[in-house]
Amino acid sequence: MLFRISRGNAVVRFIAEDEEIADPESRQKIQKVVFHIMYLGVQQQRRIEKMCDQFKAARYEIPESDAQFDREISRLERQIIEKEEVLKQTTRQVKESLNRVALGPNGHSPLRTWQESLRVEKLVCDALKMCSMPNGSSVVTCEGWIPTEHITDLYRTCEHVGNGGDQRAVVQLLPKEGGPTYFKLNKFTSTFQGIVNTYGVPRYQEVNPGLFTCVTFPFLFGVMYGDMGHAFGLFCFGLWLCYKEEEFEKLKKRRQLSEIFGMLYGGRYLLILMGFFGFYAGLIYNDLVSVPLDLFGSKYHYVGNATNATWTGEVYSFGIDPAWYNTKNELLFFNSLKMKLAVTLGVIHMCFGITLGVFNHLHFKKPLSIYFEFIPQLTFMLCTFGYMIFLIIYKMCVDWTMVDHPAPNLIQTMIEMFLSPGSVAKDKQLYDGQGGVQAILVLAAVVSIPVMLFGKPCMERRQARQRHAAKHVQHHSDDGADGAEIEADGEDAHDHESEFSEHMIHQSIHTIEFVLGAVSNTASYLRLWALSLAHAELANVFWDKLIRQYGLENGSPLFVFIMFGAWAGASFAVLMCMDSLECFLHALRLHWVEFQNKFYNADGYQFMPFTYEPAEEA
Repeated sequence: MLFRISRGNAVVRFIAEDEEIADPESRQKIQKVVFHIMYLGVQQQRRIEKMCDQFKAARYEIPESDAQFDREISRLERQIIEKEEVLKQTTRQVKESLNRVALGPNGHSPLRTWQESLRVEKLVCDALKMCSMPNGSSVVTCEGWIPTEHITDLYRTCEHVGNGGDQRAVVQLLPKEGGPTYFKLNKFTSTFQGIVNTYGVPRYQEVNPGLFTCVTFPFLFGVMYGDMGHAFGLFCFGLWLCYKEEEFEKLKKRRQLSEIFGMLYGGRYLLILMGFFGFYAGLIYNDLVSVPLDLFGSKYHYVGNATNATWTGEVYSFGIDPAWYNTKNELLFFNSLKMKLAVTLGVIHMCFGITLGVFNHLHFKKPLSIYFEFIPQLTFMLCTFGYMIFLIIYKMCVDWTMVDHPAPNLIQTMIEMFLSPGSVAKDKQLYDGQGGVQAILVLAAVVSIPVMLFGKPCMERRQARQRHAAKHVQHHSDDGADGAEIEADGEDAHDHESEFSEHMIHQSIHTIEFVLGAVSNTASYLRLWALSLAHAELANVFWDKLIRQYGLENGSPLFVFIMFGAWAGASFAVLMCMDSLECFLHALRLHWVEFQNKFYNADGYQFMPFTYEPAEEA
C-alpha cells in the first residue's frame, strides 16, 4: 500500500509492509512502515532528522545513482544468503550437540548421568557438613539415628569400608531417648499414616493412631455416606486405580500425573475401604440411591387400603425394614435413629481414645498420669455420656406398649439428672432405682474433676519435696548445714513452688479442655447424623424429581432418557464427588480433634534416612 503526501519543499511516500519485521533492539516482530522523504535545503534536512530521531525511526542513506543502488542491493542479498547459511550450520551443530547430550552413544543420556552425579555429590557434602573433625585430627565423627532392624547392615558396611586399606569405620551404639519416629510403611498403610502425620508426627514410641485410622476413618466415612449405589461406584473406582497401578506408576515416575489425580491415585486403598464401609452402612440403612430393597421380606403388611401398616411380630433380618420408607413418619424415624447412632459411635470412639492413653502412661512409666488423668477422665466420660448411651440402648430394648406410661424423653432425662440428682418422677422412669443410680453417677463425675485438676500437680510436688529431703539428709548426715547450704535450700524451695505453679496452670488448662471438650466433642459427632441425613435427602430429591416426576410420569421415552442423564450427572457431581469430599473432610476432623486429642501429643519429628534415591521415589 502506497501513500504520498506533498507539502512545501518535501515529498513523503509511505509504504506499509504486510509482514511483521523483527525489531533490531527488542528482537520482537512488529508491524513496520517504510517511508521516503525528498526535500530541498539543509535547514529542512536538520528538521527531518530531528523528527525521525524523536519518533525513533531508523534512517538510511540512499545511493545517488542506479549503479550504486544495484551494487548495494547485491551486497545486501549476499549478506542475507551468508547469514542464512551460517544460521543453518549453527542450528545443525546445536542439534547434534543436544542429541549427543540427550541420547549418548549407547542410548544413555550423559546429561542425566551428570545430573545424578551432582545430586549424589551434593548429598554426600550435606552429610559431611553434619560430621565433626577435631583440629589436627583425621578422625571424622558423626552421630545419627538408625532403625534397630538395620544395625546389622551398618556393621557389615563398616567392615567393607575397613577392608580397603588403612581407613577404618568404628560403630558405637549410644542409648538415647526422644529420637525421631520411624514407621515401616507399605502402599496400604502409607495413606493412613499420611493422614495422621498431616496433623502431627507421633512422638518416639508413642501410640500411633495410624494403625486404628485404617479402620475407623473409612468406617466413619461410611456412616456419613451410607448409600449402596454411590458407595459401590466409589469402591469400583478404587479397584480400577489398583488394577491400573503399573501404568500409573510409570506416569508418576515421569511426572505426568496431574496433582488432583495423583492424590486420588495415592489414596486408592483408602477409596476402596471408604466404598466398602459406605456400602455396608447403606445395607444397614437399606438405601440404594434413595430406593429401599426388600431383601428379606418386609415384616409389615397393609390390609386393603389401610393407611397404617400392621407388624407381623417378626424382626427384619438385617438393616431397616423397607416399610419405613415412603411413610409420613419416615423423616422422624430416620432422624431419631441416625442421631442416636451417631452419638453412640462418638462416645465409643472417644472412650477408645482415652483408653489408648493408658498405654502411653504405662510405656513411659507415668503412674501418676494413670491415677489422676486416665481413671478420672474415663470415669467422667462413662458417668455422663456413657450413661446416656446406656439409656439409649435400654430404651430401644423395652417394649413400651407393655408399660403403663409412655417412653420418657432422653434429653430431658439427662438434663434433670444434673439439675435434680437422685429424684426421678414415676412417669419418667426407665427402670427401678434410676434416681439412686443417677445420683451416684453425678457424684462420681463431679468428684473426678478436682481429682484431674489437683491430683497430679500435688503428687508431683510431694515427690519433689521427698527427693529434696532425702538429698538434704544425705548432705547433712555428719556436720550439719552452714549458711550457704541454707540459702541453697531456700532457692530450691522457691524453685519447687515455681514448678508447682506451672504444673498447676498446665493441668488446669488440660482439665478445662477435657471437661468442656467432652460436651463439644460429643456434639461434634452429630455430624455423622447430619451428613447421612443430608445425603439421603439429596438422593431422594434427585430421584423423585428427575426420574419419577419429570421422567416416568411424563410418559415420553425421550424425556425419560434425558432425565436419566440429568439424574446421573447430578448424582455424580453432587453425591459422588462433592459429598464424598465433604464426608472425607468431616471424618478427618473427627479423627484429628475428637479422637486424637485424647491421647496423642503429635509433637514428634519423622525419621529421614540418608538415601541416594530421589525424593519422589524414596
